Amino acid sequence: MLYPLYHSWDHDNPDIGNLTDNWPMHGTLNESRPEAANAPAAVCRTLGAGKIIAVPVPLFATYRDTGDPQILRWARELLPDPLIVTDAPSWVDISVRQGAARRGRLRPTLIVHCVNQNNGRDLSLLNAQDTWVDEIPPVGPYSLSLRLAHEPARITHVPVDTPLPFTYHDGILRVHIPVFHIHTALVITLGEHHE
Repeated sequence: MLYPLYHSWDHDNPDIGNLTDNWPMHGTLNESRPEAANAPAAVCRTLGAGKIIAVPVPLFATYRDTGDPQILRWARELLPDPLIVTDAPSWVDISVRQGAARRGRLRPTLIVHCVNQNNGRDLSLLNAQDTWVDEIPPVGPYSLSLRLAHEPARITHVPVDTPLPFTYHDGILRVHIPVFHIHTALVITLGEHHE
């Protein structure tokens, strides 16, 4: 068990304990006498050389919907050694996909997609009749670090299809994401030692 789960507590509302789903979202619990909820908030199991962390709640969907910074802080505690680290702002969505070797592409690849979700305006200032996006401002450049077992053979920036310089040291690939408007991708061609 990585984190125990406790029932929420509120001295202004003592009947809160009668709710079925009454665990705290913001750390509101009785610090002097915490009442265990008889279920963990997060567990970790070893599987081969890796580990599996299970959080039995829609953690990332809740963060997407609410933007609660405490959820993000907890996710960073759960995943202390992330696959990717970047200085891009939160509105740049980054995802990694694995591509297999195909005809014309002899080695497997990783594709790092970057999507600019910035609409150029503060949505909190919009009323219900004003939801159009006039323009999407460009973002970048940003740095990105990615854990890799072996140095890649090359990195290509698409859709412009140009090679990108990178450094690789102690299992960490470092590369800069150039300025982009809506979507860009880094195609990382893996070296001969890739398994």
